[in-house]
Amino acid sequence: MSRKKQTATDMLGAKLFDLFTGDSFAWMRTLPDQAVTLWITSPPYEDARRYSTGHKLRGERWVEWYRPFVVEMCRTSAIAAVNVSAVRRKWAYSGAVEMLVADLLRLDGIACAAAPYAWVKNGIPGSGSGRVHRRDWEPIYLFAMPDRLESYWSDPLAFGAPPVHGPGGPMSNRQAN
Repeated sequence: MSRKKQTATDMLGAKLFDLFTGDSFAWMRTLPDQAVTLWITSPPYEDARRYSTGHKLRGERWVEWYRPFVVEMCRTSAIAAVNVSAVRRKWAYSGAVEMLVADLLRLDGIACAAAPYAWVKNGIPGSGSGRVHRRDWEPIYLFAMPDRLESYWSDPLAFGAPPVHGPGGPMSNRQAN
């Protein structure tokens, strides 16, 4: 396995972190189970976002290529956060990401958080059209082994206080005046 190491330092020369470049899949396979707390990644979006891979995979071929990466991330970590979207051509959405999620659930037993998070951004100017709106967000899916999905880092109250009423209690702003 060939990889290159670069060390980042601050202005005084103190080491901040090491950055390795190389075959990430081969490297992940050398890691023991749960060696990493969190993976955050944004893979190529089928053949629209190739980065330096040069591949031109679409649909099911893209799913077959990327699925093993997610499985390895889930084996080696508590959770994998994947920012990914499928492509649209001639106003039709490919659905490759949904195929990926379905295959991970049914073929690999990987769990997916109930709803994807959203990375809100300004869409690419001109990416909308007379038929399709510009997309100003991208999904971030959380994948994990089923026993790790709700792990120690999860805080259900991170965005506010607990509900005033328990299940079945009155709901605010939903009653007639």
